[in-house]
Amino acid sequence: MAYLALYRAWRPQRFIDVIGQQHIIQTLQNSLKEKRFAHAYLFSGPRGTGKTSTAKIFAKAVNCEHGPVEEPCNECKVCKGITEGTIFDVVEIDAASNRGVEEIRDLREKVKFAPNQTRYKVYIIDEVHMLTTEAFNALLKTLEEPPEHVIFILATTEPHKIPLTIISRCQRFDFRRITIDDIVQRLAHIIQAEGFTYEQEALTLIAKHSEGGMRDSLSLLDQVLSFSGDHITVDDVLRVTGRVSYQVFSQIAKDLYDGNTAKVLDEVTHLFEEGKDPEKIIEDLLLYYRDLLLYRSAPQIEEIRDKSNLDQQFPIVADYYSEEQIYEMIEIFNKYLNEMKWTNQPRILLELAIVKASKMNKHKENQQSFAWEEIEQLKKRVQELEEKLQRIATNETNIHTITKSEEKPLVKQTSFKVSSSVKQLVSLSKDFSEKQFQKLKQDWPEILQVIKRKKITVHAWLMDGEPVAATEDTLVIAFKNVMHRDTTDKPAHRQLIESVITDKMGTTFRILNLLKKDWQKFIDESEPKEGKTDDEHFVLEPEYEDEIVAKAIELFGKDLVEIKD
Repeated sequence: MAYLALYRAWRPQRFIDVIGQQHIIQTLQNSLKEKRFAHAYLFSGPRGTGKTSTAKIFAKAVNCEHGPVEEPCNECKVCKGITEGTIFDVVEIDAASNRGVEEIRDLREKVKFAPNQTRYKVYIIDEVHMLTTEAFNALLKTLEEPPEHVIFILATTEPHKIPLTIISRCQRFDFRRITIDDIVQRLAHIIQAEGFTYEQEALTLIAKHSEGGMRDSLSLLDQVLSFSGDHITVDDVLRVTGRVSYQVFSQIAKDLYDGNTAKVLDEVTHLFEEGKDPEKIIEDLLLYYRDLLLYRSAPQIEEIRDKSNLDQQFPIVADYYSEEQIYEMIEIFNKYLNEMKWTNQPRILLELAIVKASKMNKHKENQQSFAWEEIEQLKKRVQELEEKLQRIATNETNIHTITKSEEKPLVKQTSFKVSSSVKQLVSLSKDFSEKQFQKLKQDWPEILQVIKRKKITVHAWLMDGEPVAATEDTLVIAFKNVMHRDTTDKPAHRQLIESVITDKMGTTFRILNLLKKDWQKFIDESEPKEGKTDDEHFVLEPEYEDEIVAKAIELFGKDLVEIKD
């Protein structure tokens, strides 16, 4: 007997042999069990998913000598005749070659006659979408009201091309693509029955290559068996299909990340010499980066876990790339894969995609380096501004004790006011608590962290300050420069800081901000001189009643400024 291809030898002969279509099989078996089957069915779905096989099994089930039954016996004369194609009451028509109106008119004449050997005449019209409009119109009336002894089963891969008037007269069943796991299980069963051995990952590659079609999987398996002999390996499948191994793509991905364009192009050239198709290479690269993305975002998926078992470099490469980089690589390869469909030079597009992908990471590094340079320049500029502000603050009018002996007859001076923060400091100094201060100082790092979480900008300004004293309800903070003190003193910032300290201490707290130099002077002159009040003794940062006068004194000195009322 001549050799029979695997997809023909292992064609399903019972409903239980049809894999991946349980929703359809259960419905058909229930209708057979209750004898409520329809006069017309439409089976739609991708190639190789079992449409025609299911139609033949259904024809056997309704005509079985023991039936109608849920499963044909495959032992009676009718079942065997339908399997062998010798029962003329079950007619399989190829609509691609019998698509005209004359063929349909001939069919209409034949359906009138009763079946000779079976209960029902079953017409299986494959690729029914290929019929002409006139042929569909000729079939319409017969399909709507066929004789009681006739069942129509229409099969198609493109149901959208069938007129709605035809679809509405049929029970429609949509066949799904068969899952990779189901295909692998079926392939393993067939290989073991045929007496061969295999590598599990080799079957997975075959299943993936078939894109959900069992017939394609069996055809490819047949081809691989012819190539490899008794044992099927991953390498055999890759050679037969023209695909590239995961290890090669891991090396390419690493070189792309390093920006080693020359090395990647050498590897791709080697693949060309082995006969690999450019479109398949870029498609596999796209799928490889898709797997990298899934590994980083959902590593618990079983399919992705198998990748790391197949290639030990895979998880290492996944750690190289950030998710943003993987997104960009996928966009690049997807763009050029689409463009390959419209070009006569796919190799050039593949090389262009590789060059662009390898340069992308270098460009990112350059951008990052440039960004760091800008940040450093900005830091330097801020530091210069702070130093300038510090010099201005230092050059302000020196704090001094005003006495009548210092007054000069030629210059009339305005009165000075003691700053409000200094007045508060003087009054608070009587209530300073060393115990409270030590507790606050100990908790200060934690307080800063809470403020950082709530508002990082306030934390940045507050870092310039240092707690120097405390009472039972007030914390004194000394700052190195004026800008940081003034910014921290803004109502919103002050409220945030006080609320955090209050939460930490368990009692209402407020803060008093001043400059470190003022605090130092306060410490140096903390002992009041005889006969002088606190305000006379400790006058800091004089505040002039007129801003213009204050500025003039700052620029020219009070000895050269005469103020006239």
